[in-house]
Amino acid sequence: MGTDSKETQPINEEVRNLVAEARSASQESLVLLVYHREGVDALPLEPNGSVIIGREAPSDCVIDDATLSRQHARFTRGGGATVEVEDLGSRNGTVVGGKTISKAELRVGSECLLGGVVVALHARGGVNDKEKRIERTRKSSAASAEAFVESGAMKDILAQLERVANSNIPVLLQGETGTGKEVLARALHDRGRRRRARLVCLNCAAIPTHLVETTLFGNERGAFTGADSSRRGAFEDAHDGTLLLDEIGELSLSAQAALLRVIETNKVMRVGSTREIPVDVRIVAATHRDLESMVQQQQFRADLLYRLNGISLIVPPLRARREEIRPLARHFFRRANQAHGRELRRVDERALRLLEAYPWPGNVRELRNAIERAVVIANSDEVTAEDLPERIQAIRNTSITYDPSPSSLNAKDIKARMVGLEGRMMEEALKAARGNQTEAAKRLEMPLRTFVRKLKALGLKPRGDE
Repeated sequence: MGTDSKETQPINEEVRNLVAEARSASQESLVLLVYHREGVDALPLEPNGSVIIGREAPSDCVIDDATLSRQHARFTRGGGATVEVEDLGSRNGTVVGGKTISKAELRVGSECLLGGVVVALHARGGVNDKEKRIERTRKSSAASAEAFVESGAMKDILAQLERVANSNIPVLLQGETGTGKEVLARALHDRGRRRRARLVCLNCAAIPTHLVETTLFGNERGAFTGADSSRRGAFEDAHDGTLLLDEIGELSLSAQAALLRVIETNKVMRVGSTREIPVDVRIVAATHRDLESMVQQQQFRADLLYRLNGISLIVPPLRARREEIRPLARHFFRRANQAHGRELRRVDERALRLLEAYPWPGNVRELRNAIERAVVIANSDEVTAEDLPERIQAIRNTSITYDPSPSSLNAKDIKARMVGLEGRMMEEALKAARGNQTEAAKRLEMPLRTFVRKLKALGLKPRGDE
């Protein structure tokens, strides 16, 4: 089930090595994988064809992400295996190779950043009819969430959500990035009396600072430069429904104050307006940060925290509920198989055992992306261990294995081994990145803040080549 500051993590460098092998341009089917909050879009690119990605129509691929402009960027393929990306005057820019560009060339395995959305160029042989349209894979619906819940902790969480579903009490979900907090928010929404209205999901970390208030509360025409029309905010969109404020710990103190006022008065005032609009919204907040510590450090308002944590639930990381890895992996495999027009038979046993042994610093989101990537690049009729990212394959070179039998190890032993394995992987990533923590975190698909925090907790020091 289940982005620190970025909603979606980019694909690792090993993809470039795997997908760029020995296919001629005339045989290649190029596909853009667009990673965003609701899953992954697959956009096939025909020779001499193009697609536009943006937040609103007439973009060919419309993604509801506040960091995107209405028409953000155009991707155009010539007759070969390269694609030109052109920024269409976006507000937050298009980044390739760490640089903001107006135009750039992408090769197979390249990736770019549109606001907070990652786009990667892949290749595979043969285009079938299923790929003639844009396909979207979405996260599990609330109705199917229980199908993958095997751990006692997650069953307890769902039971608590069931008990409070019909109330208006705010819910605070805490846990590492990618653990499935949004799926739990949807489960709460779909079980309650508000299910006929909207669940609006807002990633506070992905909203540019100058757009926070207009995103939350809306704006009137002419309220600021570029406001050519009136716009409803997230609270109005979620009226009679539920508003998920993901990564709420990233909001500035001024934004927290404005949010608190709306929660206390049940009224919003659009930017540039003097009229208050009544709203009836249930708030679900989610964060990977320790809000109580932030209160002590005067980085988060104590009065807002008291209003948000009517019921507080801790979502365990995936490594603490390994019995859910296989059903989740098979679920993501089936959806990716359908979305990308593949007809693969299964994920083989060796691959599944590697998935079970890996510590999953990126949790369920990392598992989903690993399976998605494996389905795209698989060259046989099944996903094998060789199709998994190199960081997962590296588990085979360690002395640590995972025995799913309950008698093999106690919980304390398993936790100690997983921590040790994660530490060695972080050390290897740092060495490969010559001590660059940002690069090392990218190699592990781990948020930089999480990487730095774990580095300190494990007593590791960034070093270059030895």
